[in-house]
Amino acid sequence: MYELFFEPISDDEREFRYAIWILSGFVIRNDILTSDPTLIAMRKRIRNTTTFASLSSKQQRLVLEKGKKLSKDFKKRTKAAGFSPIIFRRMNQYLSSYVHSDGLSATQIIDADTPEKQQGYIKNYMNLVMMVMAKMILEYRKLFPSAEAWCIAKPKAFLLAEHWSEIARCIR
Repeated sequence: MYELFFEPISDDEREFRYAIWILSGFVIRNDILTSDPTLIAMRKRIRNTTTFASLSSKQQRLVLEKGKKLSKDFKKRTKAAGFSPIIFRRMNQYLSSYVHSDGLSATQIIDADTPEKQQGYIKNYMNLVMMVMAKMILEYRKLFPSAEAWCIAKPKAFLLAEHWSEIARCIR
């Protein structure tokens, strides 16, 4: 989400990334027809960006057919977003294995051997949510003056966001 909403990029690049993000969600669902109005609209939005025009024909094909994202090196992305590359890779692997298997993340919690393991899985998810929400709060504050005012008015909450953001950046 950082690359899509918060990374400092041109409006054209943001439009390009947003349209790919929407398109990729539809491409994942193989049963949607290529004539779907949303697919057609997203492909048109992508074609209308200068970012798309700057791609090779192979990259253009991957973007339009598969909603394939073109992104920078994994370590650069995580560093730019303020996460430790080590913890981000582990979280990504862990969550991806369950997300891409439909309801397995809920099944993992339900099927845990003991209540302590269930609580441990829930705690892991909640810690992840806290780190991501902290990053969102801190980035959101930069974009919207009213969010900055909230951070000033609620210093304890803001310090908590900074704390969780620091954990995300430093955890090994």
